[in-house]
Amino acid sequence: MYKLLIVDDESIEIDALKYIIKGSSLRIGEIQEASNGQEAIAVATIFAPDIIILDIKMPGLNGLEAAKILKKIYVDSKIIFLTAFNQFEYAHEAIKIGVEDFIVKPASKERVIDVISKAIEEIEKQEKVNLHKKDMEEKLLQVSKYLEGEFLTSVVSGEIDEQQANDYFSFMLTDFNHGFGITLKLEFFCDEHMSHLNKNMVKKRFSEKLFNALSSRNIKFLMNTIRSTIYILIFGYPTGNKEGYIEFVEEEISKVREAMSEQINAQISVGYGNEYDSISELWKSFSQAKIDCKNKLLMLEENCEVPKVNSLDVKEKELCESIIEGNAREMIRIVEDILDNIIYSSNDISDIRIKLYEFLILLNKSLNSDRNLQNKVPEQLFDDLKTVYSKGEAKVFIHEYLLKIMEEINLIKTDKTGLILNKVVKYIDEHYAENLTLEEVAMQCGFSTYYFCKMFKKYQNCSFTDYLSNVRIKTAKKLLKNPQLNIKEITQMIGYVDPNYFTRVFKKSEGYTPSEYRNKIIMD
Repeated sequence: MYKLLIVDDESIEIDALKYIIKGSSLRIGEIQEASNGQEAIAVATIFAPDIIILDIKMPGLNGLEAAKILKKIYVDSKIIFLTAFNQFEYAHEAIKIGVEDFIVKPASKERVIDVISKAIEEIEKQEKVNLHKKDMEEKLLQVSKYLEGEFLTSVVSGEIDEQQANDYFSFMLTDFNHGFGITLKLEFFCDEHMSHLNKNMVKKRFSEKLFNALSSRNIKFLMNTIRSTIYILIFGYPTGNKEGYIEFVEEEISKVREAMSEQINAQISVGYGNEYDSISELWKSFSQAKIDCKNKLLMLEENCEVPKVNSLDVKEKELCESIIEGNAREMIRIVEDILDNIIYSSNDISDIRIKLYEFLILLNKSLNSDRNLQNKVPEQLFDDLKTVYSKGEAKVFIHEYLLKIMEEINLIKTDKTGLILNKVVKYIDEHYAENLTLEEVAMQCGFSTYYFCKMFKKYQNCSFTDYLSNVRIKTAKKLLKNPQLNIKEITQMIGYVDPNYFTRVFKKSEGYTPSEYRNKIIMD
């Protein structure tokens, strides 16, 4: 239903129009009236009419003058002139104002209804246009946010070239001269009882409030949350003003933190990267920012008296676990952290290739020794790494390489014989201190000793006896580091009965007797 304002200095005319309208099927819900131009403006300010029927000849502010003012206040309102004179006299002025139509006094019922009906039709058309425009604007906003998120993700990962970046900024009607990366993490170290869902909700609200706060500063920035980290790209600021913009960001983070103090019981860590002039090099800034953020988290964890963030060695162990378990998402997450450390500590792409090669060699060794696998490093691995020229390519290379290893391990898992032998190996690792015999272990598998020996050597690349000896010697080397344990005690702890026999096996494996090995450790 629409609102109608009738303006006329003759009340009889107003009553006549109201009578016609109320007796019709016109979708008019409310009707207000005014007797002159000044009063019409006052009433309209509160009433906000959709349609205004306005007498032209009135004392004081006449209809033409009032219409000019009303049209400025309510652009979408439909104005209909009411006049006792020929409409052509005012046609030119009416067109300039944007008047819909004329009703000449005395007006017939049909004429009044027809003019108002047309005005309502125009309003409905405009509403549809506005609705469509709003819908398109919302869709454009969604597309822009999606593009912004995808673009920033590509910048962070290094998977974008200069031309692609310039195309994006051209689309967004802005320019890039220089910029730097910021990473921000919320860690709930001191609130272990908070649910995962609640943590995510708090992070989302924090991100939204920070986005609005930075927008109010008129700072040129892009912002996106990738997994649990908020990434911000600051650009378009005056040369030499980086530190000032960092202060702006820190001020807004503090304000948002204070505004959400009742909701947030988290440690906030913010890392900043160096400034770069080239968009294709901004991934370096984000790598630096992530390392900076991570180092600050270490200090925050110490203040909160919780275990420290995993070191790189621990990260590598977690990576092995994720590969063995077939958890591709977790594997990719851990690789990102390890890759950031490699890149941050490298001087150039050649240095990155060498460190990636060393990392993959050590990872294969770790998988083979800790998880009893026989995954071999491809001979052409280093040559393949020569095709890596950016962080993005390094990321793709490692992901594809590790996914291939994961697939091979999954094949082993689906192999029944391999699965049984993996369980046997795990049993040996846990019960090496007991008097394990070949016959006993083969019987547990349901295999004959001949078939067991054949399959064990095929899958582990060594005999059962050699594998058991290796496990025991490996454990003995750790125990020998403890000067409070004598050789006899260590012999019994690793499953041997005779210390002399243990000494012979140890020397054959390591080239030293247990005592010589212990002395060597102490001297080193």
